[in-house]
Amino acid sequence: MNRYYYSTQEDCNRLLSEMDSHFNYPSSSTKTTSTSEVTLISGSQYLVCVPSDYYDRLTEDEKARCKDSMPTSLTDPI
Repeated sequence: MNRYYYSTQEDCNRLLSEMDSHFNYPSSSTKTTSTSEVTLISGSQYLVCVPSDYYDRLTEDEKARCKDSMPTSLTDPI
C-alpha cells in the first residue's frame, strides 16, 4: 500500500529526489511508475506518494509525516 508524505514543497522535492535515485529513475531504459510528482494540497502544504517498497527506508520523523490517503479534495471528482 502506498502512503502519502505531507510536508513543505522543499521537503517533498528532497524526498522525491531520494526515491528517484534509489529506484534509478528516470533512466534511458525505464520510466517511473512508482514515484510521483509533488502535489500542492493548500497553502504551504504539499504531498508526495511513497511506494510501499520504499516506506521502510524513511526515518521515523518522515514516517510520522505519512498518511494512508490523500485529502478528499484531491480524490473527489470535479
